[in-house]
Amino acid sequence: MRLLFLVLAWAAALWRAPAHADDPGHNGAIHTAAIHLVAPAPGAPGRDVAVIWLSGDGGWGRMERQMTARLAASGVATVGFSTLEYYAKTRTPAQGAALVARLESEAETRFGTHSFVLAGFSFGADVAPFVANALPAAMRARLVFVTLLSPGRRASFQVGPRTWLNLQDGPEVAPEIARIAPTRVLCIANAGVFDDVCPPAGSATLRTVDLAGGHVLHNQYDAITRAVLEEMGGR
Repeated sequence: MRLLFLVLAWAAALWRAPAHADDPGHNGAIHTAAIHLVAPAPGAPGRDVAVIWLSGDGGWGRMERQMTARLAASGVATVGFSTLEYYAKTRTPAQGAALVARLESEAETRFGTHSFVLAGFSFGADVAPFVANALPAAMRARLVFVTLLSPGRRASFQVGPRTWLNLQDGPEVAPEIARIAPTRVLCIANAGVFDDVCPPAGSATLRTVDLAGGHVLHNQYDAITRAVLEEMGGR
């Protein structure tokens, strides 16, 4: 039943996705149903860093809503996009990087931030390393770290039945994670999951957090939020 729902949602996303969904609209604003803006909660401590969030292939779901709400309560703005809609068509890493750059600019305009964290869950975590490594140098300098939640062994650059059945046959994710250095990486996953690629030991630029609970990490939103905020420090 879940697969049928996802197939129908993917078909709907493909039908309504514009030919150039990553093109900015008037005055640089981005007009697409794939984009989700989550402002810091009123009264929350201000932070000079935004999170650009790449969703899982189910779209803007429970993980995304729960995490962005907690980040907002901690004063962190999020500009996210639904991979179910954006990747309804095949996108290159360069196209994903161009969209992230535009969303970071949107965050600066709307929230006054000057740096960002690139975060991805599931499908979003698979493509995030490739997107990070395709960012232009000026934008890469503003990237504080990359957060990967439950990345898999191989990436795919289009959402569809093959990704929902875990049949990705694209490039390997682990080598691309290693290429992110010297930018820091926070990798959060369940080491007991067969396709987990978070390195078992950290380094100067890599921190791995092992949470039980399978691919969705047993909905441990508070623990994930704490790890992200610790990595963010006083920003």
